[in-house]
Amino acid sequence: REGSGDFGDAIEGRVAVSGPLVFVPLAKGRSGLVAYNAVRAGGRWSLGEGPHMAGPLVMGDVLVAGAHDGTVRGIAAMDGDVLWSARPDSLAQIRATPVRAAGLAVVADTDGALRAYDPATGAERWTASAGAPVYRTPAVSGDLIVVPTTRGRLAALDAERGRILWSAQAGPLVRMSTPAIADGVVYAGGTDGVLRALDAATGRELWTHTFDGTLSTAPLPAGPVVYVGTYGQRLVALDAATGDELWSDELKGRVKAGLVSTGGTLVVFAEPRFVYGYQPTDLASR
Repeated sequence: REGSGDFGDAIEGRVAVSGPLVFVPLAKGRSGLVAYNAVRAGGRWSLGEGPHMAGPLVMGDVLVAGAHDGTVRGIAAMDGDVLWSARPDSLAQIRATPVRAAGLAVVADTDGALRAYDPATGAERWTASAGAPVYRTPAVSGDLIVVPTTRGRLAALDAERGRILWSAQAGPLVRMSTPAIADGVVYAGGTDGVLRALDAATGRELWTHTFDGTLSTAPLPAGPVVYVGTYGQRLVALDAATGDELWSDELKGRVKAGLVSTGGTLVVFAEPRFVYGYQPTDLASR
């Protein structure tokens, strides 16, 4: 460990990175968003506009950030100047990290509204509704946006115009987690412990696999395998074509953070302080 720092408040949203700068959303206090120089180990700038529960999105020289109060801002990444600001006529909050699709910054809120902004000017290009509140970050593949909701609904939209292409419904009390899209398939889990594989073009269900425990993180597709971490303290590898279990491993804690693949190694974070590294083969190795 080279050093450490203290931002003074809770960090709940995703951090974003651009060069040496790390952009950190703060869930309490007035600072809201802080730019930290990871090379020099010091603060660059801070935005005093209240809490940010969602992470920011880097789009070139512009940072698009949604505040807890529903305000969306375009911010100069290097110096923190606010370039534009949009405040919809709504009491909705922003909990999901904005996503980039078709060159636009797409922001979802807790009313289920989606708005697409030009990142340079803040001009609103389109609006749409997912049909239920959105708390988790959507998935994007090309011009397809798949939006998870808190009421069991997945909504697929065309990023160019915001048209609803299809929707899929689980139980009405299911909170869907961030999906993943790979090779024409959408993989989505939720609090019912079911992972669903859907045709990305039509939303048709291809297969399901039920786990013992909530699925709160995005699955990780990797070629013929889909890796899934659960609240039931397991890492499971599924056959991407059939949903059949290939292997699994017991962990010491629940999986709440996303899975990461780097340099041929699968990295899994489990509560409260465990990190696992796997070299995926026919059998799990740790």
